[in-house]
Amino acid sequence: MSASWTEVSLDGRLLVEASAGTGKTWTLAALYLRLIIEQRRTPHDIVVTAFTDAAAQELRQRIRDRLRDAVSWLQEGVCREPAIAAYLQDQAEPRPTLLGRLRLALLDLDAAPIGTLHGLCLRILGEYPLESGSDPTGLELVDEPALRRELLDDLWRGLTQSASVRDPVIDAVTRQLLDDGRDRLLKSLSPLLQDAVGLRAPEAARVSACAHLPERRAWAPAWRDLAEDAAAFARVNSSVRKELRALADLVERTHGGFRLTDPLKYLAGTDRENLFKQFHKDRRAAMHDDPALTAALVVAPLADVAQRLLRGAGLAHCRGIFLALRQRRLSERRLIGYDDMIGRVHDAVCGRASLDGALADRLFERWPVALVDEFQDTDPRQYAIFDRVYGGRGSLLLVGDPKQAIYGFRGGDVHTYQRAAADCPSHLKLDHNHRASRAMVEALNNLYARGADGFRIPPGPTQFGYVEVKPTSRRDGEPYTHAGDPVDRPLTVHALPVDQDPLRAPQRVSLALESCAGLVAATLASGDHRIGARALQAGDIAILLPRHQDVFAMRQALRRHGIPAAGAGRSDVFSADWARALQLQLWAWLHPTDADAARAALLSPLHAVPLDRLHPEHVDADFLGTSMRQIAEQAERWRRGGVAAALAPLIENQTPRLMTDAAAGERALTDLRHLTELLAVAESEGHRDESLWHWLAARRADEGIDADARQLRIESDQQRVRLMTLHAAKGLEFHWVLLPLMWNQTPRTVDWPIGFDDSTGDRFVDLGSASYEATRDFAAEEDQRERLRVLYVALTRASHRCDVWAMDPERPAHGGSKSAVAEAKRSAVDLLLQPLFAAQRDGGRIGIGGVAWRQAWPKHDVSLPVLEHDGAAITWPEPPPVPKLRSLASFSSLTHRRRAETARAQDEVETPADEDAATAAATPHPELLEWNQVGGPAFGNALHGMLERRDPNQAMSVQTALVHACLREFGCPTTLLRREWLDRIARRLDCVLTSALEPGLSLVGLSPRQQRAELDFRMLLDEVSLARLRDVLTEHACADLLPASVPIRELSGLLTGKIDLVFEHDGRLHVLDYKSNRLGSTMADYAATSLQHAMKRHGYGFQALLYTLAVHRYARQRRHDYHAGTHLGPCWYLFLRGVGLDTDVDSSLGIWRHQFAPELIEEVDGVFVGVGAAGERASAAAVYP
Repeated sequence: MSASWTEVSLDGRLLVEASAGTGKTWTLAALYLRLIIEQRRTPHDIVVTAFTDAAAQELRQRIRDRLRDAVSWLQEGVCREPAIAAYLQDQAEPRPTLLGRLRLALLDLDAAPIGTLHGLCLRILGEYPLESGSDPTGLELVDEPALRRELLDDLWRGLTQSASVRDPVIDAVTRQLLDDGRDRLLKSLSPLLQDAVGLRAPEAARVSACAHLPERRAWAPAWRDLAEDAAAFARVNSSVRKELRALADLVERTHGGFRLTDPLKYLAGTDRENLFKQFHKDRRAAMHDDPALTAALVVAPLADVAQRLLRGAGLAHCRGIFLALRQRRLSERRLIGYDDMIGRVHDAVCGRASLDGALADRLFERWPVALVDEFQDTDPRQYAIFDRVYGGRGSLLLVGDPKQAIYGFRGGDVHTYQRAAADCPSHLKLDHNHRASRAMVEALNNLYARGADGFRIPPGPTQFGYVEVKPTSRRDGEPYTHAGDPVDRPLTVHALPVDQDPLRAPQRVSLALESCAGLVAATLASGDHRIGARALQAGDIAILLPRHQDVFAMRQALRRHGIPAAGAGRSDVFSADWARALQLQLWAWLHPTDADAARAALLSPLHAVPLDRLHPEHVDADFLGTSMRQIAEQAERWRRGGVAAALAPLIENQTPRLMTDAAAGERALTDLRHLTELLAVAESEGHRDESLWHWLAARRADEGIDADARQLRIESDQQRVRLMTLHAAKGLEFHWVLLPLMWNQTPRTVDWPIGFDDSTGDRFVDLGSASYEATRDFAAEEDQRERLRVLYVALTRASHRCDVWAMDPERPAHGGSKSAVAEAKRSAVDLLLQPLFAAQRDGGRIGIGGVAWRQAWPKHDVSLPVLEHDGAAITWPEPPPVPKLRSLASFSSLTHRRRAETARAQDEVETPADEDAATAAATPHPELLEWNQVGGPAFGNALHGMLERRDPNQAMSVQTALVHACLREFGCPTTLLRREWLDRIARRLDCVLTSALEPGLSLVGLSPRQQRAELDFRMLLDEVSLARLRDVLTEHACADLLPASVPIRELSGLLTGKIDLVFEHDGRLHVLDYKSNRLGSTMADYAATSLQHAMKRHGYGFQALLYTLAVHRYARQRRHDYHAGTHLGPCWYLFLRGVGLDTDVDSSLGIWRHQFAPELIEEVDGVFVGVGAAGERASAAAVYP
């Protein structure tokens, strides 16, 4: 880390100019430390903003780390960061004074204003309502997608009612919008609703001229006659003939909008010489004076743009109405939108109402210092707020990297960064890369030095480009080696020779993805690639791709080579194929007598019935009839028991087929279960029958609805190749990055380009103004620059190795083309590598330090071997007959008479143990007194998460990062995130893991293969009699296992649960459950007698019986020689607060152990499958973990 951070002035404005991996966040936290020490600021004085909530929380933790480093050095002379120690060594202020101030800063940090800019603005509106013109009683955040749909309904209704207006202009504009359709209107309006973006509408005179085009319909017959005169043209298939017919059709339209399939290239163009060449040479002279052609040349330029101008005028008009309606609804309902937060604060600080500067002054008085992270993604209004508050006073520290400004589609504006850079007198450049190895840093420096301009920023005082960075020693201890030798050329460009180009785009993409998958498979299979002392693993690898659909295709290619992958492209469960399959299934249930609905459902991936079995001409009548009867039964189950009760057995029946491909099956089951949960929640909110179908259809159609709930759940990603889009990878790092499709990174397609006004610094959307073409060209250049920045982000994600697939930039655009892709549409990697390919075409040798240039795309026919199971082959049982399901049940729902829940700590009841005289008189244990300060379901869930995700090969004392992550994930109090509590929790869990459950048995002694955390099970119930269960328990003298709160009735449905841990020891399977209950403050509260009372009071014995039954069925399905007495071990319940508390006094503290008799388990199993009086099984049931 350069020492310059200690010397730069913190007064006024400072711009910290970073590059990828140069320690931007470290530097920001170090500058925060300087502000505390040198300017005597407190955390309450310094406002810090980041791009996302997650980034803000990470930043808070980094600041905390720097403050702790400083306290550690001042107090003990120990510091993890030499640069911090050196800085503190130079401070003249007495150490006790510094130490006291830093300790206070640490105490205040939790309340410090560190968050997103939107969060800061919401706080300003709430705390300064009079100055900001906000509602003093507070505002709620609006559901923007729902409000937009509501307003669109009103707007669309108004359009349909005004469709017969006599004004030709209004009529033409309305017809155009109606012709486009409702969905396109909403999509087109969305980018126009940003407050920070202006509009440039089409000129009224041109719009009017377009509206009057039908008045030219008298020329239509003449244009058609000319088009039919084949002898008049040089070629029979001349495009001019097609254009004349299209022009005639357009002016004769009496309804709908103006629509052209293709542009009028010749008739509307300016190249008249080329136009007349389209006519036969004997007719060309006469065509100059032909009245029909002359009229066409007058009308065509307007007709060519009529659709755009009318649509643009309509959108400009609709935007005004939409925003007025929106503002009215927000005011009426006391709501505020996400972007409104910025807009209102901007208006209050910078608008007309702020001329006296009252709010700006008050904000400055409260926060005299501001640090803005990721400043390259700031828009003009956001910068204007800071510019006004800190104009000529205080400290404004801006941190960013314009080379990583890749969120233009979200409103980020690199021009704002450039203007702010010009306003900053002090600059701090970070030029040491701490992410990548020395060889990787050298390769990137050399590639950008030898390649073309990697950023194409126009010349000016704030022009930026690639910054050559210096390596550090961070990666020296773990070099990337191949066959024992360090790899000195870690950046590989795989250049496809021209003679191997398949020319067509789909074939190019398939070839690249197959090449990439083969290279990964060959590399992993070889076993001679290492990072430091360990072998390269799939989890070290990331493949970054331009589009979501590319991620799916890459996943398929990897699967063909036996490579597990995590990531599914678009992070939206409703965009998955399974959402469509469930929508078809619901439709079939709604129409059980409709054969076509049944066929559609059966053809979906959920059933995957071959088409030949359902084709109307070759239909298997028996099969279709049976299927429709099953659909009718399922529909009745849905009506009686709810959607989850109907879908659960259907999914279970399909599980064996889906799991024939384990990787694909895991993804499928994850999505199907997620969707089932969401459908069940929607149903509980009142969406039943057709309403539920429409609910699902709406979410599939609109990605903005329920953004949090619809986030795709990732299947387990340990030891999987990570697949993600280029934008999703920003901020991450991977050991090996592969970029197979950067050559196919094409421009975004937009209807309305966004321009930039140099005079005002404002952005605008061009809806067809006179300068539309210029705006379109500018937007295309901006898009290309952003794609160049995306390439930079992609290349800099790699720490040890990066492979890039490339094609000659001069390649034909496609198979039918002889010319290359136009310069403005070329991919970023084409532009960067253009000089190198040119040198290669000229016969030159490409020699770049650190870069390997391969004259081919790699080909490897290698697949990773499937791991062998050390026992007999696992076969799925035949799916059981589907019983009549009526409800979902779990231990909690049975014992507490409430709906089943899925939280890990759902049964962590916070009730003290009964205190008898002996317990009350006992001496409290100091550790239990400490732990009695914390509790609750969130804390219990966090503890379960730590035990579930822990690395079994490491002590918890070195996994405090996991402890911290779980506490934060489950929303535990921030006091638990302090170092002393992290260490305390880790020590307690280590004590649990190392305690002997019995001689020779402890959890820490189990290998990963011997244990399975969070075993999920589901048991089908068909008229299970709880009265019969009570009788069986009574016969075995354990009637108290059945809690009194369990209603004695028959159960039909699905019993679900999760077992915290199932492990194997000495050939037997054991059930283990963790409990975080507070039983008291003495050791006696966790002794055997107290534990027995707690188990009975909370019904945990019944839970243990159900869990043992699930494992019993699990083992019986998988072992042909299974016997409960031989293969089933005891149950263990560990009360985490007491285990191992004092092994000298009582080694069994906190440990409840019970071995259920094999005869009891067999009889209980019989109850749950329905055993009649004669002992014969009335129905089958199964458990699927």
